[in-house]
Amino acid sequence: MILGILPESPADKMALGVGELVTKVNGTHVHDEQTFYEALSRNRAHCKLEVLDTNGQIRFVQRALYEGDHHELGILFVLDEKKWDSAVV
Repeated sequence: MILGILPESPADKMALGVGELVTKVNGTHVHDEQTFYEALSRNRAHCKLEVLDTNGQIRFVQRALYEGDHHELGILFVLDEKKWDSAVV
C-alpha cells in the first residue's frame, strides 16, 4: 500500500495517492515492494501501473521512464499483506 508520495516526484506527477494499492506493474501482478521493482525493471522505458484506489476502483496510470527514474519514483510503501492478498487474484 502507498504510504506517501514525494512532492514533484514521478509518482506525484502520475497522481498516485496515499492509501492506494498498486496491483500490477507493466502487466505483472505485484504483492510487495520487491516484486514491484522487479516488474518495473523489466521495461526500463515505460511504467504502467494498475492501482486500486481508496474507493475500491481500479485505475491505470502510466508515464515514460528516464535514466535513474525506475529507482526514484517517489513512492513510499507500507507492506500490508492482507490488503495485497485480497486485491490480487
